[in-house]
Amino acid sequence: MTNVLEVETTIHAPRADVFAAVRDVEGYERYSDYVTGVARDGDGGPGTEYAVTLSWWRLTYTARFRITDLDPPERIEWELTKDLDARAAWHLEPVEVDDPDVEDATRLVVTARYDPDTADHGALSLPRLVPMSAVVARARPFVEREAERVLARVVADLEGEPRRATLTVRTRHVDG
Repeated sequence: MTNVLEVETTIHAPRADVFAAVRDVEGYERYSDYVTGVARDGDGGPGTEYAVTLSWWRLTYTARFRITDLDPPERIEWELTKDLDARAAWHLEPVEVDDPDVEDATRLVVTARYDPDTADHGALSLPRLVPMSAVVARARPFVEREAERVLARVVADLEGEPRRATLTVRTRHVDG
């Protein structure tokens, strides 16, 4: 069973600026308290691989992913290359907002598809009888909260000041 997580928000900034922010993986450290390092192998286009080190509590984990498709300024697709069958995409589209002070606005949607049953049990040091799929399932609310926090910081950075942005979080299960 595949899980799908989708987070959506509207940012009051031109699509090209929003695209540049989400494409700048090395800059993710300024948006997340848990990203402690980013290494890139490639030019940032399709085939580029990233190693993003995350630290929380006494756990440290390096997520490794590869850019699979890039269509500036509309879409970035990527997939994890170890520990979990997962892929995701950033989708960006211009939208109009009901605010005369906003010239450009962009709808930003990140969609992640993952299969918790494919998690590598050796990726984290866990107690012997704790299944990795249970850890992935319990981590989902934490991941959702962090996604909201990160997107709120991106909004503040791109708009020049904090704003209570509306974030829509949807989760569902699909076959395959």
